[in-house]
Amino acid sequence: MKAIPWKKLLPVFAALALFYTLSLLYFSPMLEGKQLVQGDRKQWQGMAREIEEHRELTGREPLWTGSMFGGMPAYQIAVDWAPSVLHAADRLFHGFLPRPASFLFLYLLGMFVLLWILRVDPWLCIVGAVAFGFSSYFFIILEAGHNNKAHAIGYMPMVLGGLWMLYRGRMWFGGALLALFLGLEVAMNHVQVTYYLGLLLLFFVLAEAVRFIREGRVADFAQRSGIGIIAVGIALVLNAGLLYSTWEYGKYTTRGASELTIKADGSPADDIRTKGLDRDYVTDWSYGVQESFTLLVPDAKGGATSLIGNDPALLSKSDPRFRQNVAQMNRYWGDQRFTSGPVYLGAIVVLLMLLMLAQAEARARWWALAAVPVLLVLLRIDMPALAFALLMVYLLAGLALWKDTLAYALFSALVLTLVLSWGRNYMPLTDFFLDHVPGYDKFRAVTIILVIVELAAPLLGILYLDRLVKQGGLDKTAERRSIIVMGGLVALLLVMAVAPGAFFEFLSTQERDAFAEQMDASPGQEAMFLSFIDGLKQVRMAIFTSDVWRSLGFVLAAAVLLLLFGRKVIGAPVLIGGIGTLMLADLWTVDKRYVHNEKAQGRYEKWEDRSTYDIPHKPNAADLAILEEGWTPAAEAAFAEALERLKQRKASEHGRNKMVSKEEDTQLRFAILRRHADHRVLTLANPFNDGRVSYFHRSLGGYHGAKLKRYQELIEFHLGPAIQRVGGLLQAGTSLPAMDSLLAQEGVLNMLNAGHLIYSTERPPIRNLNALGHAWFVQEVRFAKDADEEITLLGTIDPAVTVLVHERDREAFGPLPSTVDPGATATLDRYETDRLAYTVRSNTGGAVVFSEMWYGPDWKAYIDGQPADHQRADYVLRGLVVPPGEHEVVFKLESRAYALSGTTAMAGGALLLLWLGLAAWGLWRRRDAAA
Repeated sequence: MKAIPWKKLLPVFAALALFYTLSLLYFSPMLEGKQLVQGDRKQWQGMAREIEEHRELTGREPLWTGSMFGGMPAYQIAVDWAPSVLHAADRLFHGFLPRPASFLFLYLLGMFVLLWILRVDPWLCIVGAVAFGFSSYFFIILEAGHNNKAHAIGYMPMVLGGLWMLYRGRMWFGGALLALFLGLEVAMNHVQVTYYLGLLLLFFVLAEAVRFIREGRVADFAQRSGIGIIAVGIALVLNAGLLYSTWEYGKYTTRGASELTIKADGSPADDIRTKGLDRDYVTDWSYGVQESFTLLVPDAKGGATSLIGNDPALLSKSDPRFRQNVAQMNRYWGDQRFTSGPVYLGAIVVLLMLLMLAQAEARARWWALAAVPVLLVLLRIDMPALAFALLMVYLLAGLALWKDTLAYALFSALVLTLVLSWGRNYMPLTDFFLDHVPGYDKFRAVTIILVIVELAAPLLGILYLDRLVKQGGLDKTAERRSIIVMGGLVALLLVMAVAPGAFFEFLSTQERDAFAEQMDASPGQEAMFLSFIDGLKQVRMAIFTSDVWRSLGFVLAAAVLLLLFGRKVIGAPVLIGGIGTLMLADLWTVDKRYVHNEKAQGRYEKWEDRSTYDIPHKPNAADLAILEEGWTPAAEAAFAEALERLKQRKASEHGRNKMVSKEEDTQLRFAILRRHADHRVLTLANPFNDGRVSYFHRSLGGYHGAKLKRYQELIEFHLGPAIQRVGGLLQAGTSLPAMDSLLAQEGVLNMLNAGHLIYSTERPPIRNLNALGHAWFVQEVRFAKDADEEITLLGTIDPAVTVLVHERDREAFGPLPSTVDPGATATLDRYETDRLAYTVRSNTGGAVVFSEMWYGPDWKAYIDGQPADHQRADYVLRGLVVPPGEHEVVFKLESRAYALSGTTAMAGGALLLLWLGLAAWGLWRRRDAAA
């Protein structure tokens, strides 16, 4: 039996020790019990609150929340899927660390595993892990609270490693790794990142196919690809429930196709419609073409959206008359509406990547250099098909020119994703992908695609370093090429530092247009405006040039180390240690601009106490007024029962009686209120981008990127204008009778049961006495020929009297009785997130409208225990025809995806463990045989 190679494993132990140290050191306030302040996590806590309450109170997984946008599936919020082998593996790859240190550990470990698979020098694997793991965007998303995205990013390198092993190494072991890592990638439930990773993997598979064909090994390629298909299949089986629900739900969300052909103003919608998200929504966050310089210079566009502030050194460059005005201007002058920070790769990473391209074989090198003129030509082309064809011809030509398939795949994916990140700043290519590339129209914020650049660039750079170290130095030809690349990059940075105006205007497009409009409106003050603008530019130039000099310093330091090693003046340990230290210093200090441990007045700026982290929202005066008004004897009885269960649970968890805190008591009261409230709540302040109200109430607003599409259309056509009308009346000063008169005319608000309208956090809300309640009988059914007519007519009917139904559902709503019992009633007896029970009474029967969001795939209706067909009514609600008499109507959520998820996860896990075990055993046997 061969002895364990402890010496070879030393870099692994060193890497793990370093990764733990860096993760805990960077996020050191965790050791004091602090938690990172994450804005979007607070929003998520609002989204998920009712789901967690339901889970605690019933022990069931709800799969639905009634607290956002009137009701929506919970699949993309907080569903606990059946446990699988992936859960244990995920904890392992996070180093069993708490968040957010666990994410940094995952970033570092992910790239280390990839480089180890690629057989890179073990010590360089650590350097590569630092180069990838400390990329600025990866920290910015942690500060924002995009945890699923961080999860998916961390597994990207491992998936690539598994695929490389499949085609380049032990195919069965590679297939097992691919199944494991891809399963983890998919389980992180960030389809957008996984989709973009697929572009890189596709380039690699294409390049490998060409290589195998050249080598006359077509059968070998087919066999390995077959194993890869099996691996992908296992990864999908492991996540079958999640994937099926995402696919099914996606068709009904803003990611799905719209039936509408018009905009809210009645004009044709052809210019913005795709089969998924609208074009303007997809490209709302697009990287500027010039903004791509942030890959090399972090503050190439000023950094994050924030005020310039009262920095004397900066403001001294502006006119004294306008310094206070300049201080209130934005540091950021890019093309995005706002940003939390730039995508910065690291100046040394960019240098190493360029050196890798310079040292490629001649034909590949010329192909890589051709990227610059190709991109310049692309920017001149205004035809989507032609732009796509030119870029694809260029990228696919590389298949015939590169021998290094991985380098080709990395550079091709880098070029493609960089151009696509420009979004609305280069619409021809974006338009083609939206119209013709399957799945591309399902994702917004195209800037996220730069995660592929952040994977490809450091990987190319480390591959260059690995080649250099293994060669032991540079020959004259290689040295000459290196000096040309280094000199070119240094020259570029020098020109940027001494003549920044040659590169940027230092005004955003919006600012330039606004200043021009102001000068046109005040021609006599043009000189004053120009002086202010010049001062603003000077300040921004100072911000820019400071970072240019910074990047130049790191480039020069790295270049000196590389040339000294190339001439064999220093050895590999000095080179590797020096480059790694410089990279860490470069990236660490930039990352600390966005996620840091600084204090102000003795308190951390970016960290908070655990109690605040766990309970992010406190009820305000409006919330408490709603609680007081809605607190009934039934609610009090339910509260007493739930409070006793909470006490028992706390006692069992802690082994003794533990007091219920005031905060826990308040949370429980709002949980009970939610189940007994006779209304929904709508805040008039930014309602559709706020999860706070959902934390306490059944809200008509919320915060989520995948709301039901029909509800989004309802917002655009009716809810948004209704809120403006109510807000306008409040601003004008109004009386209660006038407000009541207005609300009586707001049919959409009333059919959605908007019983309380919050207009101030310090005052009781407006009580809408016209809200129609949980359900009601209607006197008339009106049919619309298509969705355009359906949503248009919705604003003209009285939903208390008339229900609007699509023509295709005519049969389900007729014939109705000629008269409707005026005393007919429909009352909600029991509300649970996934079960609703009503009592309906009518001498004649008829059509009942239920003020709940229609979602056909999951919700089933029953009348007295027998299945009944319910249909969509009033564009977004549920309608059901009931017979005469008294009946119990129950809606139950029954998800096929969730029901099957446990079985598929268990089956996939068993197959994966068996495959991994057999593959590992096979490797061990070969190792023993070699001994």
